[in-house]
Amino acid sequence: MELINHSPYTAGIVVDVDRDGADTLVLLVKASFDIMPNGDLRVSPEQREIEWADVYAGEPGASSVLYESDATWGRTGTDIALVGHAYPQRAGDRQVDVGLRVGQMEKRARVFGDRYWERMLGSVGISAPEPFEKIPLVWERSFGGVDSTSADPKDHDQEARNPVGRGFRAKNSQTDLDGMRLPNVEDPSHLISDPTDHPSPIGFGFVAKSWAPRVGFAGTYDDAWQRARAPLLPDDYNPRFTVAASEGLWATNGLFGGEVLDLVQMTPSGRLRCTLPTVNILASYLAKVPPTNLNMHLAVVFIDTDLMTLTLLWQGSQRIHGLIDEIRWVRALEETTPHVARVG
Repeated sequence: MELINHSPYTAGIVVDVDRDGADTLVLLVKASFDIMPNGDLRVSPEQREIEWADVYAGEPGASSVLYESDATWGRTGTDIALVGHAYPQRAGDRQVDVGLRVGQMEKRARVFGDRYWERMLGSVGISAPEPFEKIPLVWERSFGGVDSTSADPKDHDQEARNPVGRGFRAKNSQTDLDGMRLPNVEDPSHLISDPTDHPSPIGFGFVAKSWAPRVGFAGTYDDAWQRARAPLLPDDYNPRFTVAASEGLWATNGLFGGEVLDLVQMTPSGRLRCTLPTVNILASYLAKVPPTNLNMHLAVVFIDTDLMTLTLLWQGSQRIHGLIDEIRWVRALEETTPHVARVG
């Protein structure tokens, strides 16, 4: 089948099977915008390509996911994610509150300069945060990690919600607390004050498929599944598995464009506001005359404040069981020019 892309964005096709084994056509359309210092948006001269696999910060499986694969289909609602840095309000500051708001959704975190556990007069306390110029807003700087310091492997453990973070200690840990780093990014309502504290990790990036609670929605792949369902998805598969956004950044009813995006202390200027573009993607495929329409929805809003770019991903899917060889083309076009609003 031929992909006909009349939009100014990138596009791709996935043909997969759904949970019932029916062939399914998935169309992806991905738009990249440059964010101007005053909040204006412009269509990027070079559009980001479709990512067919997860993009990691470092070694796959041992680092955070910077960008979830565009080919993760079956999404409902809209995932919102951000990669960038936290910036202090003034030179010499040691902590700052950062925030991201899109429409009615809002998430905040407290960011500290580097801190350590330290022993003083027989007790353990937290060192004063160091001044900072910027702190990466990545899962590696949030609470979590792996603790394999015990001589007995049975005592090894990890923070399943963020195994790449810092500050986690297993129940029978042999880690020397003195000098152990604390996370830089914390939930303002559940700040760490004691070595036994195990707060929920907080972040703005994508959640890896192997992390809790996401992995729990993947279903059970046991002998019973092998006998009765393989290679189809297990009966207890939950579509929530496709949600890659962190807690508080999944718009369950979806975003549609026109929502205000407001970032606090996530750029050197301290405040950035813009409006999500309103883009209407029309999609269809031809197997039999007339063509069949594909309903597209905004699946991902991704903000990169280091590159000052905004990426939007739309997905549309349709069962095409028995029609694969008959489909001549799949087409995508933009109905109107993106509405790019300036917010003063």
